[in-house]
Amino acid sequence: MWKAILAVGLTVGVVAGLIVFIGGSGGGNSETDRAGPTPTTTTTTDKPLTAEETAEKTEAEDWNNEVSQAFGGQGLSSDIRDLLSGVEKWKRGELGTEQFNADMVKHLDLFLRARDRMRAVRPYPRDARVKDFYVRSADLYVEALRVYQDMVAFGPGPMRDQTELMAKRIRELGDRIFDRGRAIVDPRLHIPTPENVEVRLPEEVPNWVAEGFAAGPPLDDQPPPADPSPPLRQAIRATEDRSTWVAALTSTSAPSAADVAAAIAAGDPGRLRDQARALVAAAEKLRAEPDPSTPEGREESARVRLGLLVDADAARAAQLAVLAATVDRGAADRLMTTARRLALTGDGLWLPDLPPRQSGFDPALLTQTP
Repeated sequence: MWKAILAVGLTVGVVAGLIVFIGGSGGGNSETDRAGPTPTTTTTTDKPLTAEETAEKTEAEDWNNEVSQAFGGQGLSSDIRDLLSGVEKWKRGELGTEQFNADMVKHLDLFLRARDRMRAVRPYPRDARVKDFYVRSADLYVEALRVYQDMVAFGPGPMRDQTELMAKRIRELGDRIFDRGRAIVDPRLHIPTPENVEVRLPEEVPNWVAEGFAAGPPLDDQPPPADPSPPLRQAIRATEDRSTWVAALTSTSAPSAADVAAAIAAGDPGRLRDQARALVAAAEKLRAEPDPSTPEGREESARVRLGLLVDADAARAAQLAVLAATVDRGAADRLMTTARRLALTGDGLWLPDLPPRQSGFDPALLTQTP
């Protein structure tokens, strides 16, 4: 997980499908986390690059290097491993809460600095959307770490479990949003494709039930068991006229961003639960809907569905905040702020040519330190 920090730090000659982050916390959920056997040969049948393709490759490599430096390269990837190891040690009682809190403050500082450096990176010359995707993924990585910090407010049990589960979902959403940017850059890297390699990718948009990440008690009913073999990315998806897809999106009756914002402000846990359910249900309905029959239709569908899932976790964060208020007022306030930040991130994933979807929260929340 948190592939953004790892993937951009690797040499561009590495096959994307062989990138693996050893996190020990529900791995294998990102588009570059699953792969077939490593090839014994790198022989390819790709044609030599043209002068234009060579220039495009150099441009993409140079920009990737800037992103790698912004995210901290291998130094921050080591910090991620330490962070996740610390979470597990703390849960097992092998690391004291005082030390865990001190460690998390250091981790958060590193992630905040990486986020701010990513904001300062110039836009990708061929497509400004790439930087936007990467910045939003960085925002989600920071938010996931903040949620991990809030675990200390709860003793062992369902509340702590749901807090950790939400952090994992936010992390994965960050990965999948990062993937949307990579989907634009990677073809321009013109990486040779090794023979005898089978790359098996998960779907672009997570299925929380299948992956075992769906919310449960006390936030919701007990979810069905996880699928031992979550669905993989389809090589080809059905398509339909874009106007038909937009009509299908409208028919999902997904709560608007304003509805989510109002529910967060009201702090009604039942209303927040129902909105989270409805947003996830809308994303799942669109999973079964053919994609728009436009050159970027598949990516548009993935982007919208990811935004709906981010909004769903905005509602879940507020729901958890309300429940946490009787345990730790500080944690409750922080989780409510997380809800607002997630709603803002969801706003930014909406397609610009559709009717606006805005929560109305202050965008400055996304640049707060800490």
